[in-house]
Amino acid sequence: MAFCGLGSVIIFVSRSGRNNPSSRGAETVCNVVAENENVTAEAQATTAAAAYSTKDGFLYCENERIQDIIVKENIDWCFYLYSQSQLTRNYQAYQQALEGLPSIIGYAIKANNNYKILEHFANLGSGAVLVSGNELKMALKAKFDPTRCVFNGNGKLQEELNLAAQHGVLVNIDSEFDLDHIIEAGRVRKVRAMLRINPDVDPQVGNRN
Repeated sequence: MAFCGLGSVIIFVSRSGRNNPSSRGAETVCNVVAENENVTAEAQATTAAAAYSTKDGFLYCENERIQDIIVKENIDWCFYLYSQSQLTRNYQAYQQALEGLPSIIGYAIKANNNYKILEHFANLGSGAVLVSGNELKMALKAKFDPTRCVFNGNGKLQEELNLAAQHGVLVNIDSEFDLDHIIEAGRVRKVRAMLRINPDVDPQVGNRN
C-alpha cells in the first residue's frame, strides 16, 4: 500500500488598512507559496501558474482579480485565499499517478486544518494523515473515511489510540512504547496497525557511536 502526502497551493494576500497600527499607506503585498510533497520545483511552478497569474499589473486567482475580491468583500486586513479548483487538480494529479495501484492519498491535517479545506478533500475521497487525537476528531467531523486515515507519531496517548481503534483508523507503530499502547488499545477493540518501511534509503544521520 502506498500512502502519499498531499500538498496545496496557497496564496497569502496582506493589505495594510485602517485597522493596521503599523500601516504606512495603501500598499498591497502579495506572496504566492506552492508546496507539494515529493513534487519537483518545476511541477510546483506549473501547478501554481494554473491557478495564479499576473496581468495588467494585478494578481489573479482563477482569472478573478484579487484586488476586486478585496474590494467586494471589504477586506482591509490579512487573509488567505485558496483556489478550490487548484486543490482539486492537485488531488486528481495524485489519483492519476497512482491509478491501478492499491493506494491511499492522504491530506496531512497538520498542514492546514481549515475546516472547509478538510471538507473539500473528504468529499473528493481523500484520506487523512493524523498526528493527534484532536486531528482525528476533526477528520471525523469533516466526514473523512476513518479507514482511509493514518495515525502517526510516537507520542500517541492511550485515549487517542482507543478512539482510533474504535473507528478503524490505520495506526503506525512508531516506537516500542507506542507498540505497548497499541497492544493495550487492542485489548478492547482490534487495532489496524502497520509498520513504515523505507527500503534502501540512507537516513544520513551520521555516526552516533
